[in-house]
Order: sequence, then structure tokens, then C-alpha cells
Amino acid sequence: MCSPDNAQAIRSIVIEKVDAVEQFTAFDVTQVGFNRQSTTERHGHLKHGVHALWNDGTLTNAGYHRTRVALDGVAVDPILYYPGGTDPQDYIDAYTAANPDAGAITDDDGDARIAPPGDTDTATATAVAPSVVSTQTDKDVHSTTRTGRLNIPKVALDQVFSPGQVVSVVHDGSKIILTPTCPRIGASFSTQSINASGEVRLSPKTLSKISTSTRFKVAASNGQIVIEEG
Repeated sequence: MCSPDNAQAIRSIVIEKVDAVEQFTAFDVTQVGFNRQSTTERHGHLKHGVHALWNDGTLTNAGYHRTRVALDGVAVDPILYYPGGTDPQDYIDAYTAANPDAGAITDDDGDARIAPPGDTDTATATAVAPSVVSTQTDKDVHSTTRTGRLNIPKVALDQVFSPGQVVSVVHDGSKIILTPTCPRIGASFSTQSINASGEVRLSPKTLSKISTSTRFKVAASNGQIVIEEG
């Protein structure tokens, strides 16, 4: 738990958000405290001050509900507090629009910290990325979401990766390759973690490197996931 002074600062921020009828996560609240310099402890301690306001009835008495939401690039699904009559999907859509290429790290007590745009590790070198030959059929073709993202099916990921494993996302000409190994020198790649639901979502920016299509072939082959235009 956080100190009494920090708990009071967190309570004041939460009440502001409730008065403004906002949806929020504990991370949203603690970041306000950091930005205002009104709190002095790390998120892993401060978040308990937010959750305590649910447990003592402050948020439920204000008409709030809570649920876990899946956010692109966030390893652990955070708890969203939202006013009754509002839709948690509104928060997800706003997050997606504000963080088109979000990455995530997880603190030592298992609570996800949403990283700012561009925080995903990226490297570029000079040779050729790994070449992968795969056999794909129509059942491997998947469409992007209405926000232009491609959800890599869990059935394919389970053949190669474990939940929470770091994935190297390699751009190889007309293909995107997801591999558990470090790409050889010369590959253009980024890294992403499989989220708690066992999923990986590729952003429109990543997909645009190989195609502007809304349909892609996704198949596991030789210990890797291969994505091509469908």
C-alpha cells in the first residue's frame, strides 16, 4: 500500500475523474500524480490506492463499474473503471487511436505499464532477413479489424510461442515473420509481447510495410509465423 499522503493524492485524482464522468485505469490515475508531482511512490504501490476506492464502495456508490480490457501491446489486461451507461469499448477505441504502435512493459508486481508511442524496441541493419517457405490455404486468410489491425490467431501462435513470450516482428520483403529468435543481422524488426490472452495484434503501420490489403494469410511454418497479403 502507499503512504497516507499519497493515498489522499490518489483519492483526489480519482474524485476529479468521477466528477468529470471519465473512464480510467489505475495507470491513468497514477500518471496524473506523477505529472503533477503530487505523489512520491511508484505505480506498483500507488495503484492500490485506486483499487481501495472500489473496495470501500467509493466508486460503486458513484455508479461506477469495472472490467478488464485488452489493449494492444499491453501484456496484462488492466482494470477499467467506467461509469454506468458508458461502454468500455469507447476507452479501447480511444487508446488505440492515441497509441497506434503501443508497446508495454510489466512492473515487478504484474501490473502493466502502457508505454508511450514509439517505445517499442526497433532495429535496422543491412543484410537479408530470414527466408521462410510456407504452405498456406484459404483457411489461413484473416481480415483486419475495423481499426485496421490484424489479430494473429491463437491457434497459430500456440504452435510457436508461449503466453507472455517476446516476439520478434521481422519485415522480410513481401512478408512479416513472427519469430521467437533474434533475427540475423540485416533484418528490419521490432519486438512485441504476447498478451495475457495469448494474442498478438499487428498495427496498420506494421501491415503497411507489406500491403494495404485488409486480408492476410497467416500460417505457422518451421517454428515461425508467416504473414502475407491474402
